[in-house]
Amino acid sequence: LSTNVVDFEKDFANGFLIGEILHKFRQQDDFDLFENKGSYEAKLANFKRLEPTLKAIGIKFNAAQSNAIMCGERGAALRLLYQLKMAAERLLLACEASGSQEMGAKSMQAQVALGAAGGGVTRGIRISREKFDTHERRFFEHRLRATGMNVKQARLDKVTHGYELERHRQELAALDAESNQEAHCNDKRDIHRYQMLEKMQQSRAAKFEWNARASQHWERNMQVRAIQKGQEMGFKRFVQQKRQDGLNSTRMVATSEVRDGIKTFESSLASLGITRDQEARHTGGSNSSDESEGSENHVDRLLATTTPAANARELVEALQSRMPSGQELEQEAGLFLRKIKESKHASSIARKERERRRRRVLVDMQSEQEALEEAKLEEVLLEKLNRESTEEKKISYSIWRTKKYEDVIVKNRQLRQEEYTHRRKADQVEALRRDDDLRIEELEVLQEAQEREGYRYRAIERGRQSERRASLSEECEGILELISGMALAALHQEQLTDEREVDETSWRQWCQLFVENEPVPEAQPLSVSAASTYPLTAVPTEIDSEDVQGLLLSDASLRDYLQAEGQWEVRRKADAEPAGEADGEGPPPVVTASSPAELAASEAAKAIEEAQVTFADRLYQDVDVVGKRPVNYRLGVLVSALLDHKFAKPPPSRPPAMPDVPLRLAITGKPFAGKRTLAARLAEGYNLQVVDMDEVIRECCHLSKRPDIASAGPIDVLSFHADVTEDHVRRSDEAGNPYVRQLQDLGYEVQERLKRGEAMDDELYVRLAVAKIRSMFPDRIAAPAAPGAPVVSEEPVADPEEAPETRTAAASEAEGMEGTEAPGEGTEGEGSVDEGAAEGTELESASSEGGGVPTLSHASDEDIVGFPQNLEQFSMFERFLSAWIAPEATPTPESEVLKIKAGLLAPRPPEEQMAFEQVSGGYDLHVRLDLSTHEAFRRALGQRLDPATSLEYHLEDHPPCKKHQIIYERLLPVDKATNALGTLAQRMYTFDTAQPEMEIALANFGPFPEMPRLLCIDAEKSADSVHDALEEQVAILLERKQAQRQSLRAEAEEAAEAEAAEAEGAQEEEDGIPGDGDGDAKTAMPEPPPAEAVDKGSKAPTPTQDATSESEALALLEPLQLTDLPKLVDKLEDQVFDLLICEWQELQEEFTSSVRRLLNWNRQRQSDFTVGLYGVQMSFLQFLQRPDKKQDLVDAFVRRLNSFSEEYREMRKQDSTKDELHQQADDLHEQLRQQVEQNREAAQSFLDAIEGSQWVEGQIELAASQVQHMVQTEARRYHAACQLLSDFYYGALGQGLPQAKPAPPKIEALSGEEPKDEPADPKGKAKGKEDDPKAKAKAKAEEEAKAKAKAKAKAKAAKEEEEAKPDDNGRSARMQRLLRRAEAVEGAPPPGWECPFLEDLMSQARSAYWRLSEYSPPVVWVKPEPELKPKAKGRSSPPPDKKSKKDQVEEEVAPPPPPTDPLYVDLQQALLAERATYAHRLEVLRDWAERTLIEANEAMETSIVRFRDWVLLRRQKELDAVAGLIDVIKEHIESESLIEAHLTLAGCQLHLHPNVLLKAPQPPEEPPPVEVEVPFRWSMAQLDNLLEVMADCARVQGPGSRVLSVQTMLAVLTRLTQASNGDFDVREQACVPACWRPCDVERLQNLCCLFDPSPRSGLIDCVEFLLHMAFLHNPSGWPSLEILMDVRQHLETQAPSGARWPDFGINEEQLEQLPLFPDKDGVEATLAAKFKPQTATEPARFDRPRALLQWVGRVLRTFPASNRQWQAYELEAAWWDHEALLVADREREAERIGPDEEENEGESRMETPLHPGDSMAPLMGSSLAELEIGVGAGGSAGSDRESIAKAVLPPRPKAPEGASAAPLDGSLVSVRQLLSYLCQGTSTEDGLRRAVAVLCPPPEGYLESPDDCQPPVSELHAAVLQLGARPTPPPLSGDGRPLQPSLPRFCDELGVDFSDGDAHAALSVADLQTPRAHRLLLSCGAGRRLCRVEVEKLFPQNLKPGARLATEADDLQIQEGTISNSLGMSWA
Repeated sequence: LSTNVVDFEKDFANGFLIGEILHKFRQQDDFDLFENKGSYEAKLANFKRLEPTLKAIGIKFNAAQSNAIMCGERGAALRLLYQLKMAAERLLLACEASGSQEMGAKSMQAQVALGAAGGGVTRGIRISREKFDTHERRFFEHRLRATGMNVKQARLDKVTHGYELERHRQELAALDAESNQEAHCNDKRDIHRYQMLEKMQQSRAAKFEWNARASQHWERNMQVRAIQKGQEMGFKRFVQQKRQDGLNSTRMVATSEVRDGIKTFESSLASLGITRDQEARHTGGSNSSDESEGSENHVDRLLATTTPAANARELVEALQSRMPSGQELEQEAGLFLRKIKESKHASSIARKERERRRRRVLVDMQSEQEALEEAKLEEVLLEKLNRESTEEKKISYSIWRTKKYEDVIVKNRQLRQEEYTHRRKADQVEALRRDDDLRIEELEVLQEAQEREGYRYRAIERGRQSERRASLSEECEGILELISGMALAALHQEQLTDEREVDETSWRQWCQLFVENEPVPEAQPLSVSAASTYPLTAVPTEIDSEDVQGLLLSDASLRDYLQAEGQWEVRRKADAEPAGEADGEGPPPVVTASSPAELAASEAAKAIEEAQVTFADRLYQDVDVVGKRPVNYRLGVLVSALLDHKFAKPPPSRPPAMPDVPLRLAITGKPFAGKRTLAARLAEGYNLQVVDMDEVIRECCHLSKRPDIASAGPIDVLSFHADVTEDHVRRSDEAGNPYVRQLQDLGYEVQERLKRGEAMDDELYVRLAVAKIRSMFPDRIAAPAAPGAPVVSEEPVADPEEAPETRTAAASEAEGMEGTEAPGEGTEGEGSVDEGAAEGTELESASSEGGGVPTLSHASDEDIVGFPQNLEQFSMFERFLSAWIAPEATPTPESEVLKIKAGLLAPRPPEEQMAFEQVSGGYDLHVRLDLSTHEAFRRALGQRLDPATSLEYHLEDHPPCKKHQIIYERLLPVDKATNALGTLAQRMYTFDTAQPEMEIALANFGPFPEMPRLLCIDAEKSADSVHDALEEQVAILLERKQAQRQSLRAEAEEAAEAEAAEAEGAQEEEDGIPGDGDGDAKTAMPEPPPAEAVDKGSKAPTPTQDATSESEALALLEPLQLTDLPKLVDKLEDQVFDLLICEWQELQEEFTSSVRRLLNWNRQRQSDFTVGLYGVQMSFLQFLQRPDKKQDLVDAFVRRLNSFSEEYREMRKQDSTKDELHQQADDLHEQLRQQVEQNREAAQSFLDAIEGSQWVEGQIELAASQVQHMVQTEARRYHAACQLLSDFYYGALGQGLPQAKPAPPKIEALSGEEPKDEPADPKGKAKGKEDDPKAKAKAKAEEEAKAKAKAKAKAKAAKEEEEAKPDDNGRSARMQRLLRRAEAVEGAPPPGWECPFLEDLMSQARSAYWRLSEYSPPVVWVKPEPELKPKAKGRSSPPPDKKSKKDQVEEEVAPPPPPTDPLYVDLQQALLAERATYAHRLEVLRDWAERTLIEANEAMETSIVRFRDWVLLRRQKELDAVAGLIDVIKEHIESESLIEAHLTLAGCQLHLHPNVLLKAPQPPEEPPPVEVEVPFRWSMAQLDNLLEVMADCARVQGPGSRVLSVQTMLAVLTRLTQASNGDFDVREQACVPACWRPCDVERLQNLCCLFDPSPRSGLIDCVEFLLHMAFLHNPSGWPSLEILMDVRQHLETQAPSGARWPDFGINEEQLEQLPLFPDKDGVEATLAAKFKPQTATEPARFDRPRALLQWVGRVLRTFPASNRQWQAYELEAAWWDHEALLVADREREAERIGPDEEENEGESRMETPLHPGDSMAPLMGSSLAELEIGVGAGGSAGSDRESIAKAVLPPRPKAPEGASAAPLDGSLVSVRQLLSYLCQGTSTEDGLRRAVAVLCPPPEGYLESPDDCQPPVSELHAAVLQLGARPTPPPLSGDGRPLQPSLPRFCDELGVDFSDGDAHAALSVADLQTPRAHRLLLSCGAGRRLCRVEVEKLFPQNLKPGARLATEADDLQIQEGTISNSLGMSWA
């Protein structure tokens, strides 16, 4: 085999090797179709081909076996191979016995011997049963697909297999994880239980120790407290007494001061004479004292309520009197003892009664138990007595079991039967319901598929629209670029010419370039234009062939010139001129004309009047005018006819030979529009034949010896072997049908394409269709007729009843083909194909009345995507059918191109548009079935196939008729577009987009004028409606075609009869009249006599001399029409025709090239003039603006003046000095004025140089030269055109060509010389030469030549000298001749300009006119006869027959002149029109020349006038600027001041620059910033002093200390406020706010207590205290949360890589950039204005926020915080050390206390009353609390000792990697420390929220939901305890227990699982709002650390210096209120 077999199941799974084995044994002929692939479709296709072969050789093979082999089941392939081996052996045996045995009767197989060697196996060919085989194949495929692998499911399984494995793996991993988690939980539970037990034991042990220690501590505390209390009371008494003494002394001093003041006041009043009674004053004083005493009555009332006692003894006696006596006390004690005895007695009685009852209950229970035991013993005995034997038990049990089995079996059988019945019913109902659900689901899927396909269709449309929009946008961009280029060019033109509007000529050129999609040429930069001063292009330049823009502009300029548009339009009215040359008095007058028509008519009238010819009445003066110019239509028609004759169009192609049938149809539409169904019904109704393109291709393949076994068509494939195929083709050739062989050749071509893997192009499909149509109607194909002639069938068309023979013959011929089963034929009904398989079909039919066989051909969906699909395919198909070619596809003939070019010079008269006529074309009707896209999708996607019945359904249109049937579950979707080219949406979209072009193309066709070919039918209707609509149109078409054929047949018969009668009459005439056959009745124009018959010098006879009748003479007088000229061209001789063509080509080439060159020269001249004028202007401006020496003079004078003023300041005040300076200023004025005059003279000289450059004169001469060249070109063109007309008309007359007229003389009007005369007659010269002697003649000639040369040179020099002399206006005589101003007339407006040379130019140009003349035949040159030799002496006598001319004239009498030939008259009319055209061209050039010359001259004159104005204006401006300068200088002289600013005199501009000083000014003194002193706020200097003092104190306590003791802080504040020293003389300068000095000690003590809250540690955080002092009464207050969030956002961008927020540092620059203390409202400025300092000068503003920010940085750098990770580690290590100490103490305690003593100690401890030390139990940690709980739960001493012995501490925490105990670098500030202090809030809750938002990630969640934000628990722990910011508080207990909890204990206290670390532990702010969390924060002091201290209450703004607290109660209230507020929270 071709593959080495390694694995039988795998290698044989695809069936390829099995097919190869069968192919080796000659059983599988189609083995090349097998595919050696592993795909499911390839396997299915291979086994479909193997199944019939295996059955043919006797192997039972079904779908199950095939599926087993395809799935690779073990042994399946081996079993089939064994069966193949056995079958092969049978075949070999049959082959050996084939020679002696005969074929059996039962076997229908045929023996075929194959193999090159002669050996082989037998092959049986059974009779093909097509329907059965098709059904078998479908059944096998269906079973194979049903039992095989579901491809979709397999693909899905393949895709999801990896996911399933991953899911299974994840489930296993989840189970393992769950088991591990469960085991881990169990282990943790055990460990926790063990730890709890240990903690209980430790708690029990610790409790005993704690109680003992607590008692000791309590006793010591009581003693210390009593001592402290005594000291405090003494101190308070001392303070109170001191305060009272101070108050008394102050009051006494104040009273004495008041009294002294009153006395002084009264003495002053007495001295003034004002006295009062002293008694009244004393009385008033007593009253005031009573009022003051009334205010103190509350003290008396308080004393009244107290016990009156003089001493302690009296007080004791009074109290004892109130107490009970001793007898009363004894009585009460006796009663109390009696009650105790009674209670003890009652309790003893009750105890005895309880014991008695207990014993009675025990006795009753024992007796009851004994009774039960006896009853049980009796039951056991009875059971033993009644027990059966073992055998009896077995028998009874078996009987019982059998009965039970029978009952159960019967019951189960009944129940099973009922269950089966119920289940079948339920299954049936469920299946029906499921089938209905499937139906609904299928409909939903259908709707979704429709929407999906519709979306695809719209997506394709959007793609096309987007491409279209993209192309439009590109075009718009190109247009905008062109417009922007035009705008830039217009801007450049405006800058060049100073005109806002672009000149018309440039605008027309730019518009022409815009139309041609070419940009405007880039103009040279202005700098280059300014440098081009005098450009002049004196020689015309050639146009570069690669310059596209130049060529386009040249074409546009030529068009404008010839059509007199644009700059060539006549814009003036011509003036009347003197009489013309006719009288010899001067040039001919110029006809005054206001329009081209009037000008042409006047010129024609003048020419007719001058000529005075005899046929003047036959000429008309009106000349044709087109637009703005007269035209000569005769010349245009003549040139057009010449070109048509020279370049004749090729004849149209003849239509191909096609069958002549009455009806041809084509049906197109979208897929599933019903084309095939409609075609089948139409074929059935009209006896048509359907031909499928698929079948045509198969037929071609069969004919080319390639059968297709899988074909399902009507062709019998077994009959198309090689021999049968060749025989069929040969018989078709013999029968006159060569098109079958064409189909065979096309089949070979199709096979070659298929072998190469190429697609079939449209041309091949068309050739196949055409060949098939021709092969079906070979007898109907007639010889191709002439183009445009109707094809008439030779056979008459009759009804079927009238011509049965025709139908019988056609039918017999068709039956004759049935023996070979011709391709494409079949029985009726088989032609119906599936609907929607093709986009287009072509139907060609013939009804039965024509005798032909109708045909229908269509394009299959499996091979092509519609036919014709687009315009190209349709055009190709129509070209093959009728040789029709679209007009736009037809190439333009060369003659049309040449005529378009010639139309510019020789326009033709407008041609009438031909009326539109429809063409019949290759077929009659093109039926298009219109179907909406939605409907097409619905029809296509709704088709379903039932594999069980092979029936097709549609879910909506043709659903299955189910009556309790389950059918939907086995329906399969039908995808008929599997092999289509493109998706369904693409095919529909392609069809829709091609229809507009198809409609345009189909509009050119129609079987009849009023019946178009295109017929649109709505295909959404029912099939019957569609068929009826088409059938109606087909019937009408057949009826009309039948009538047309009958009328054509009748006309043909009449023409044949007439031709026969004519032939018969001709034969009779020939037989009856003898002669030579020249009795032609036709009359013709007499031919002119031959040229040889005309003698030299004689006049040829006119063409009308032979006219014999008057009618013929009148016929000659009729004018010639333009339509007759082409006929005359056709009659011209070849030599004349070639001469005319040559003349026209020379005329056209010479004129166009000359005009193009001149127009290009003119464009260059215009550009040079514009650029040159701009360059002259810019050069003059640059000259005017050149720098001069004025500024140097001014600078020198200013320097002298300033230096003199600085050196001699006092002299400036003297009048003489001022006079001297004024004189110097006047001298400067004179110098500057002289400089201005020099500048003006230089500018005038430069202007004179510009005028003397003669550049404008050169431009004018250049323009005049261009006009002269153009006139010369027009004269040559006019002469050539007239010569062409003359030659043509003379050639048409047949009289020979006249002698060519000489070319017009050279026109020379610029030099002023007269044109040279024509040379003298050479014969005369020769004669004179012969008369003179030779020597004399030679000498005389030389002398004359010399004399002429000298005279000519002298005259030329004199003329040049004369012309060079300028006139009064500076113009030379040459310029005066070109352009001069007209003479002024009094009373008339100012005269204009005139051009004298134009008159001479026009005069010379009019001299080239062709005059009208009488007709004279051309002189034909005849070879002269040889002269006779003269005799020796004498002269020979003339011949007798020759007479003198005078005698002949006298003898002959002149006959009357015959009428002039119309051709000659028409020639004169053509010359007249050409003269009018030439005159109009001259008028155009004259008008353009005048305008061009005048505009150039006026532009230059305007520029010169402007230049002069500029010179004068600049002089005046410069003088004004100089005068202004002198005024400024004199003002400074009078004001005696220096000229400090810079003075510039640039040109005519005087500038004083106040910002440009001549000497640097003295810098102003800026006052330093001073901070205002606010009495209630700390200034920055005071804060710096406070920071310095506290830093020194902290360094004294220890290095790195950040706390101070309360006593130290109090001492510092006391020293700063100076409250303790009463000596004002030695008091230091206070460094505190004004309201703080002096300050009482109580207030400072309260302040220190506020910063050391409970639990008091006696330490104060330095940073916290400093920040509170800095923010005390700050207007902006503490930073808000929004500000802190902005700071965080700013700092996050500056965090170093790898750093974690906020554990990094920032430098001082970064700190100053923080938006921490914004002052947006200006509160600091307001406060500074309120306390404005009293200074001599106003100080600068002090930036306190910036200074405060810098101070905060200094504070944090002075007290740096430690690392957060290291501080957390130290906290955990401290807790571990504490627990280790507790464990060690308990172990020692356990060893000390024995087991016997522990119980007694526990009992005694329980009876001991609670000690006061127990109140500190809530402050214990979790370990101690758990130990207490464990002991209290009932643990014993033994278990306690065991748990303590088993207690094992966890390992000591490890130091964090990479963390250090040292703080940050001294130059950096810790971000965590900064933000932690600033996050303190007004309450603990507020501070906690601020800390979480700022310090914990992520910050976004805080603003959205502050309470639900859950940061990691480690971050929350650090934020709450302010780790990394504040120092860790020291432990307060003696056992070293830390005050703050570590992270694990923090989580345990809050109930958070911290077993997995920080990854899964998270808390929110809401979780901390619980009592449990409250207690935790309260115990560790975190609540106080998170909130700010309310210092404002102790030191308000209105606090007066030295104010003291009111009372001790108020002091305590303030302390408690402050502390309670600082710890206040919102918990329940």
